Amino acid sequence: MGVGEVSRLDELIGHAVGGDYVLRRFIGRGGMGAVYEADHVRLPSRFAVKFLLVGGSRSADAMTRFRREAEIASQLDSPHIASVVDFNQLEDGTPYFVMDLLEGQSLAERLAARPLDREEILLLTRQIGSALATAHARGVVHRDLKPENVFLARTDGAQPFAVKLLDFGISKVAGESMTRTDTVLGTPAYMSPEQARGDHRKLDARSDVYSFGAVLYELFAGQPAFPGDNTFEVLSQVALDMPPRIDGVPRAVNRILERALTKDPAGRPASALELAEAIERALADAASWRPPERPPDVLRGGESVGETRATGIESAPTAAATTARPRLPAVRPSRRRRMVAVMAAVVVAGGAATAIAVLLADRGSTPEAERAPPAPALAAPRPVAPEPAPATPERVRIHLRLDPADARALLDGRAVEGDLLELERSTEPRTLVVRAPGFDDKTATIIPDQEKDLAIRLDRRAARHGKKKRPHRDGTAPLIGGDAL
Repeated sequence: MGVGEVSRLDELIGHAVGGDYVLRRFIGRGGMGAVYEADHVRLPSRFAVKFLLVGGSRSADAMTRFRREAEIASQLDSPHIASVVDFNQLEDGTPYFVMDLLEGQSLAERLAARPLDREEILLLTRQIGSALATAHARGVVHRDLKPENVFLARTDGAQPFAVKLLDFGISKVAGESMTRTDTVLGTPAYMSPEQARGDHRKLDARSDVYSFGAVLYELFAGQPAFPGDNTFEVLSQVALDMPPRIDGVPRAVNRILERALTKDPAGRPASALELAEAIERALADAASWRPPERPPDVLRGGESVGETRATGIESAPTAAATTARPRLPAVRPSRRRRMVAVMAAVVVAGGAATAIAVLLADRGSTPEAERAPPAPALAAPRPVAPEPAPATPERVRIHLRLDPADARALLDGRAVEGDLLELERSTEPRTLVVRAPGFDDKTATIIPDQEKDLAIRLDRRAARHGKKKRPHRDGTAPLIGGDAL
């Protein structure tokens, strides 16, 4: 795929492609496609014409994806999905499709310039949820939802933009799959854990819900949920880690994002609309919240697996896209644990030979302090093995949902900050007391043996006119798992 291919297409500028679309100017190019602005010869309308480039990309798989993107987009009737109105090919066999001409910028470009404000976040969340709901109702799973594929089109109305979801080239339709089950397609920082494993047979709408959650996390945090220096570092976080909670946002938003990004699909919101509505309610309850002012953020997790695919309207990446920025603090698993998970994923995705190559590449990038020392000479004295480091106790998270919202909790007599307990895993019971002004205290026994959600609702204190109400004999109410009090 060279410059000559675009130059060859440039020779068509001023000519009617397919007899209907006069190419006017070159807009942009990507790994698979080149996009031009065109006028219709009989209608006062402008369109974008996207061509599949030849060099190295005109494989049967690339052709299938290109045609698939056109077919699916033409069937999804949504104001928030870019429409495809025609599909054809040039005399030399170069395929192209015609779509709405979008003027504006991608969400990735917007985030690199400045963050969205509160109303823009609400608008974008609502419209992405609507677009995904339309696709999912037709049995289509997008599989590559990311800021680069969310276009903020300019409008003539009061709204600052209209979302247009792009690039259905690797989407999955219910009942079929265009890829083998051992192929990983998508963008690591936004793909679900099940998608990262290459298990396409199990992908459903909840995989897109995860990707939606990853996009929303970036809107609120100002950086991806799983930043990394390379694909394998990002994939290991997707497989093993939960992103850190975001400072400065409503607590309910953090809880919603944790649900959306959970590793178990069954624990996520059931649909994209449910996720969007939950975010909308959380922000409505925190009416005074506004996003903090941030400097432009330009380091983002948009590295794609496989070739780069063209979307509706593209522009070349800039040098600013590699500028570093601070990361949120997060506790990550050990290097050994991460590499075991990555190797397992790579074996699934590319076979044992690929796993060996990745292991060697990782070894080559390992700092000297982490590399194994060379084997000693036969005459050398045998070194004394160092004492093994003590194992770090495993910790579990217990999420508290307290009603009323101003309730405060004490664990074993100590005040709990926030609504998240991080405790050493144990089967020993701990005592939790919850209290709030005007309500009766409630005491619960918790066992930190696994991650769980605890919902505790206090009873409003009755007027004390007579004899004081006696508590339960032992004053406690055992609470195991996710039961609500």
